[in-house]
Amino acid sequence: QETNSKGRAVDHIEKTRAALEATKMTAAFLVGKLATGSPEIQKQVAYELRLLAKCGMENRICIAEAGAIPFLVPLLSSKDARTQENA
Repeated sequence: QETNSKGRAVDHIEKTRAALEATKMTAAFLVGKLATGSPEIQKQVAYELRLLAKCGMENRICIAEAGAIPFLVPLLSSKDARTQENA
């Protein structure tokens, strides 16, 4: 019983680690699009980043560490209210 419990704990840790790595990769990809994309792409990426950020503190940390903040700040001055909200 105890061995099975330890196995499940290790499995959970591995899944959590994999999820964190996937989030880091996703954030890096989105920040790349935010940095080089057209205004329409930036608008969509800001939306995607907002959704990702809503999923927890770890995701918000990944987004910040990926370098999103300097690219999101100018979007706060967008003429489009939805873009402002998502930034």
